[in-house]
Amino acid sequence: MKTFSPRQYARACSFHSEQSGSCLQKGFLWTLMGFWSLCAGLQADTEASDWWAIEPIERPAFPSSASDHWTRNPIDYFVMQRLKEAGLAPAPEADRAELIRRAYFDLIGLPPSSEAIEDFVTDPHPDAWIQLVEGLLESPHYGERWGQHWLDVTRWAESDGYRQDAFRPHAWPYRDYVIKAFNQDKPYDRFVREQLAGDELEPDNPEVTIATAYLRNGIYEYNQRNVEMHWELIVDELTSLTGEAIMGVGIGCAQCHDHKFDPIPQEDYFRIKAMLAPVSWEFDRFLATSQQRESHRLMQEAWQAQTHSIRQQIDAIIEPRIKAKQEHALGMFPDAIQAIFQMPAEQRTPYQVQLMDLASIQIRYERERFDAGKEIKGEEGERLKALQKELAAFDELKPEELTPAFIASDVGNQAPAVWIKGREGKSPVSPGFLSVLEPGVVEDEPSSSSHTTGRRLKLAQWLTDRSHPLTPRVMVNRLWQKHFSEGMVASLNDFGQLGQRPSHPDLLNWLASEFIDSGWSIKHIHRLIMTSATYLQTARLEPDGNALTIDPQNRWLWRYPPKRLDAAQIRDAMLMASGELNLAMGGPSVLGSEPRRSVYVRKIRNTPDEMLKGFDAPTGFHSTPTRDSTTTTTQALLMINGSWVLDRSRAMSAALIEAYPSNPVAWVEHAYQRCYGRIPREEERERALEFLRTNNDRDAALMDFCHVMLSSNEFLYLH
Repeated sequence: MKTFSPRQYARACSFHSEQSGSCLQKGFLWTLMGFWSLCAGLQADTEASDWWAIEPIERPAFPSSASDHWTRNPIDYFVMQRLKEAGLAPAPEADRAELIRRAYFDLIGLPPSSEAIEDFVTDPHPDAWIQLVEGLLESPHYGERWGQHWLDVTRWAESDGYRQDAFRPHAWPYRDYVIKAFNQDKPYDRFVREQLAGDELEPDNPEVTIATAYLRNGIYEYNQRNVEMHWELIVDELTSLTGEAIMGVGIGCAQCHDHKFDPIPQEDYFRIKAMLAPVSWEFDRFLATSQQRESHRLMQEAWQAQTHSIRQQIDAIIEPRIKAKQEHALGMFPDAIQAIFQMPAEQRTPYQVQLMDLASIQIRYERERFDAGKEIKGEEGERLKALQKELAAFDELKPEELTPAFIASDVGNQAPAVWIKGREGKSPVSPGFLSVLEPGVVEDEPSSSSHTTGRRLKLAQWLTDRSHPLTPRVMVNRLWQKHFSEGMVASLNDFGQLGQRPSHPDLLNWLASEFIDSGWSIKHIHRLIMTSATYLQTARLEPDGNALTIDPQNRWLWRYPPKRLDAAQIRDAMLMASGELNLAMGGPSVLGSEPRRSVYVRKIRNTPDEMLKGFDAPTGFHSTPTRDSTTTTTQALLMINGSWVLDRSRAMSAALIEAYPSNPVAWVEHAYQRCYGRIPREEERERALEFLRTNNDRDAALMDFCHVMLSSNEFLYLH
């Protein structure tokens, strides 16, 4: 046990003050020291022996006391043990109509059709459930659903954030990479390695290098002149994200001082940061193979040869103006940054190259936004237009543009220095890992022919080593949470002492071991979970028993947890019910008004789609391991008056009228099938028909009826 003294708090505050400038003043330092004196008994448990999450993963034996006719696979033995200890019994098995709706929304995020429900409900084969699960796992829409979960964790978005929040038109290939990886059941260890170091694994394979967009999905401030501070924030955020997303550890808490609760000294944070510090954003790469690039180069050279004179004349008009704007932009930076631009390339340190690359974004922006038509007028403007028209005559020779690659690599084969700064100065830190797991230093072995330091690949290999205790535990816990609403460890991004301990520790270890032994197969874990008796329980609350009193939060899983659909499921289900859903996959994102699946809706951090935002879709500013499920007045108003919901109601009613003209009975029957996957009960049918009969405008009444259906609890919740 470690007790923190006032001196240690003062040292931490001093360090943070130096990092944050005037954000932390002396007065606050004394306040914090006073707070320490009031909490003198506060102690932080930093003993590694008490940190359950870093214990080696060992496959536990099945609890023999849990043997029961109810159990179907190993998961159930561990769950039954907890139920018996709590004096609880599992709920009955859900009926088939409940199960198929649950399976569809869980695995592909879409509701089953009434025909699919009928086929499953009436299927006499004993393996009907297994075949249903297998079919959904093989559906291309599986990757769309489960890829979205990973995109939430890695805070993916298509805009820069901050005030300008500029659109990133070439960020979408990473989203498609993630979807494809889940559909292929790419081994999770390979999946992680590609995102951290795909450029080192297969530098000429665009389907792998695009994975490194993980390294640059964060926030960028387009007009930040303090380049050093900005780059530090970018690398720090990436370091913290990697700790949370892959290891489930808040290593960012050790950025300013030794972690107060976990055995993570401050130096560990900077050791891992040093593994990522060489990262560099790529600006001149394309999503193309070497053969594609070579073909493009040859065509480009042929076009250039034919147009040399014309382009030379155009450049003589345009380039001086662009250069003047770029020089003005460069003059906005501090003298130290301007000096780097003037320095001979061979004299720049790796860190200076990184700063120059970051500042260059603003310099290049002047070229991108230069509008010759507005900037150049008069006689010179007319001459420019004539030259551009002459140049356009050669467009047939010009090759199609290659897709720019939104990727990252290293600044070179030499890494920038990483320092710990404090009151007594700064000291260099060597690359490494969490010392509680791997105390040694990682040796740099850069090759003269290599374009990277190799550090990111070593980090990825360490994280995905079979003996690593955190990576497999964290991922199977994420999978569990998406099926049962809450993880065995409820704090998905925090397996530390401030997080929650697992509800079923032996089951977590068993699944982690099984995950590794299966070749890190995510779909294998799905199969285990979904064929367990635990998953097959009904979500309906049984009238007898005192389970709600004993375990009101259902931590021991005495029934399947009912849950509301998330934002993407709600939006997509509405489109499916209205008959508008376009199931085309992949490609550039679309506006929210388009009837594509929600995973393809353009994700702008500051101005997200109204419907998705209203139902708690993450904005992409931070890693979001689990989506909130709030109940707000805004949601009610959105469902009542929102244009999206009204448009879907209108489209659904129009489709029913077109398919069954002047047939209110058919309208009601098929509305229930579209929304709930079932036929209405007699009293429901009569109430609906009565509502339609008592309105003079039956078309408007049908729209109102569809509106009610799409806003109902049965539509919005999984029971």
